[in-house]
Amino acid sequence: MKHLRLLPLALLLVPLLSAFAASPDDPYLWLESVDAPRSMAWIKAQNKVSIAELASSPSFKAMDKRFLAILDAETRIPYVAKHGDRYYNLWRDAKHPRGLWRRTTLAEYRKAEPLWEPVLDLDSLAVTEKENWFWAGADVLPTDSSRALVSLSRGGADANVVREFDLVSKTFVKDGFELPESKSNIGWVDHDHTFVGLAIDSTTMTSSGYARVVKLWTRGEPLSAARQIYEDSREDVYAGAQHDFSPGFERDLVTHGVSFYSNELFLLRGGELSRRGEPEARRRRTHGFDVDGVRHHGMIDREGAGPRPRHAEHDEGRGCESDSGASRVACRWGATL
Repeated sequence: MKHLRLLPLALLLVPLLSAFAASPDDPYLWLESVDAPRSMAWIKAQNKVSIAELASSPSFKAMDKRFLAILDAETRIPYVAKHGDRYYNLWRDAKHPRGLWRRTTLAEYRKAEPLWEPVLDLDSLAVTEKENWFWAGADVLPTDSSRALVSLSRGGADANVVREFDLVSKTFVKDGFELPESKSNIGWVDHDHTFVGLAIDSTTMTSSGYARVVKLWTRGEPLSAARQIYEDSREDVYAGAQHDFSPGFERDLVTHGVSFYSNELFLLRGGELSRRGEPEARRRRTHGFDVDGVRHHGMIDREGAGPRPRHAEHDEGRGCESDSGASRVACRWGATL
């Protein structure tokens, strides 16, 4: 009876305890819509306060001028990536704040003042297309270096537009491989095929906003008709696939991103997936990779096998469209002012 007398009291306490346990309403939840007019207006208002506080002193202006001179210096080393017999570089300076993708030969590169051939001028492209384009990387077809999958970012956003580019004519390919603005990933299999990790809508994205569905995409076919080869759950972080072009060790691999710091790697052979090893507490790479008991060596994930693979042509910073009074140095280093 004693326990029965206590039961009504316990029932009364349940809603009270639930109220304390419930999370309070977030008054800034509307900022999750990062591109909404209200969000952008709030950001600009906050930036105006910050710029007035931090960027108005004489010491800041002197430092800003000094840093900008360093970033625009012609004496900087132009780091290159070799594709075929050419050496490519993404160059940014006062004349090309968005970036100039250019190339040269080894003989020219060894000179004190190399002669560079322009390939893609981001500043001219932005004006022509009336878009706030910034460079987000390029994946060059390894077999003959004739094509590239160029990633373009609007204002330095994480989501990119991908467009196929002809490195011979130096023009975008009409009806070529192209992805809308998203956090998708794409890579070459051969001239007429790509692996694409899709993150273009709620049916293809993980809860983190990255690719969940992986397809083999054939040139000329609609993306919706591409053959699906893998699918993650929405709770996973990302998925992707890669073709290893290492001579003698060509193979296809699928990555299951368990988290940002661990993944599973699968070998794709004959349409079947087989897991290689156990999930790691770090990103698994293909260097020193065992296939059927044979040790192979070859790095196929370039500079990262994460949600957004980076490329050798990435420069040191992402751009932005600065508000009046904001430092161009900050824009050059990727701050959204």
